[in-house]
Amino acid sequence: MAEEIEKELDIEVELKPGELHSFDVYIDEELIFSKFKENRFPEAVEIIAAINTYLDRK
Repeated sequence: MAEEIEKELDIEVELKPGELHSFDVYIDEELIFSKFKENRFPEAVEIIAAINTYLDRK
């Protein structure tokens, strides 16, 4: 997924290990997706859309 995001948005993605079974996506320390809260793993397209929405707000 990191490679898809980097390719699509031309940005650098940093992966950090989390707790067991966690998958959280942050931008500038703002949580934009939580596997725990959503009870599912995200699709790359929805993370890309969330990143675009975040960047549009800036």
